[in-house]
Amino acid sequence: MEYSDSSGNVEQADPSQSITNTSNSQIVVAEQGVLVVHPQEISHLQVLSKPKSRKLLLMSLLSTGAVAVLIGGAVRWQYALTHEVTDRAYVATDTYAVNTRIPGQVVSVAATENQIVKKGSVLVKLNPLKYQAKVKQAQISLEQAQQQVKKATTNREAAKAKIKNQSKIQVPGQNDAVVVAARSQLKAAQSKLKPVFAAFAKAELDYEHFVKLHQSGNTPLKTLQDSKTKYDNLFKQHNSSIEKVRLARTKLTTAQQNYLDRQIKSAQQKVEDARKSSQEAKAKLQQKLELYRKKVLDNQAKSQQKIEQYSKNVLEVQAKVKKLKADHQKAVIQLEKQFAAKQEQQNKAITRLTTQKQVVTQQAETESLVLDYEKSQIYLKTAQTRLKQAQTQLKNAEYQLYYTKITAPNNGQINIKRTQAGQKVEPGQTLMSLVPQKPWIAADFEEEQLKKIKPGQSVQIQLKALTDKTFTGKVQSVLPPSKAQYNHLRPPVKISFDPKTLGKYKLLITPGTPASVKIEL
Repeated sequence: MEYSDSSGNVEQADPSQSITNTSNSQIVVAEQGVLVVHPQEISHLQVLSKPKSRKLLLMSLLSTGAVAVLIGGAVRWQYALTHEVTDRAYVATDTYAVNTRIPGQVVSVAATENQIVKKGSVLVKLNPLKYQAKVKQAQISLEQAQQQVKKATTNREAAKAKIKNQSKIQVPGQNDAVVVAARSQLKAAQSKLKPVFAAFAKAELDYEHFVKLHQSGNTPLKTLQDSKTKYDNLFKQHNSSIEKVRLARTKLTTAQQNYLDRQIKSAQQKVEDARKSSQEAKAKLQQKLELYRKKVLDNQAKSQQKIEQYSKNVLEVQAKVKKLKADHQKAVIQLEKQFAAKQEQQNKAITRLTTQKQVVTQQAETESLVLDYEKSQIYLKTAQTRLKQAQTQLKNAEYQLYYTKITAPNNGQINIKRTQAGQKVEPGQTLMSLVPQKPWIAADFEEEQLKKIKPGQSVQIQLKALTDKTFTGKVQSVLPPSKAQYNHLRPPVKISFDPKTLGKYKLLITPGTPASVKIEL
């Protein structure tokens, strides 16, 4: 081994020897290719080498240093190719705002700041009395609505059965002006009934509802009185509308019956006219026959003296009389047949028209039943709507009662408490904040580095507050470089901790703690 003192002289020495110096000079030792510099405190070593050896030592030192630099550079270059490093990172975590969904007064606060809570733990209680009363009221309303639907269904089925029992009645269309006008008035009156029925059905069900609630002490008298007033007004309107329809139907029925009476009278007159016409025709035939017979008898009397002379003529005349009688008889029979046919035709018309008069009355009754059925349909539909509303109200009331107990949305630690017992709160108001025990690292990298980083890559994490511990994790997400350039709200890389490495340090890791990360590519 070569060594030198502070004077710059070099001397050859045995490598196995142990050198101990106490001077202030620097001793450079080459041990297995590694340069070691030792401070010394004495400088009484002798000069044992020549200038040539000195140059050799200097060259050896320079070569060894160059090799060391190259090796170190190669190691660093290799590491840079397989890792991305940044110290622009910090611990982050999500924060849950614990809000109230309903208005109320705080009865008690079960959580304190920095307290560790579990998901579902009751943090704050609001006064539940008002909401318990709402649930009870909604339950009463639901029971009543169910009864109203049952009653309305029974009435509807009864009205439907009455319609089924009625035969289908069809009155032929009449073009009589009076009938047409009466029918138009009836349709106009009927068209106004449905909205009246709907409004009245709702008012009636509402009134029954408030009567029930008032009896149980769940609604004020003023509400009941207002409901009664509305019901009374619509009841009058309902009855007035029904009366208008009744009058219009009576007017139409009268017009139809008058029309049919005129038609029957006309048919009867036609029968009478046919009878007279037939009688007149038979009388003319009889008169013609009598005249011819008289003429024949006169001729016979005149030619009695010349019987033999005119016998041949008498026989011819008698034959003509006989034929005339036969023709007369045929003509009479034909007239009677024609009369009988006309009489039968008109009698059928009279029977049909008489039946239609009865049908008109039945039609009025059937339309009344149909109107009752339509009314029951509207009533049932309104009751079913009320039932759905009652179900929804009960559900909402139960939810509101449930919300009087405000619970932790997740496992975590209470960060900031902003409420106290006796305080009145409004929906959406934040009562406290909860930090879940799932910290993560927000890391910032250069744009060129971001191009190499992908989700799933392994990460080593060191926190400045815990320098003796190295945590592991994985890249969860990477914001694209183009978006990261304009995003000043959060760093582009999100890194999650491996839960196994957190262990006892979980409670010691707080948001905002600076960190450095090494991502293995």
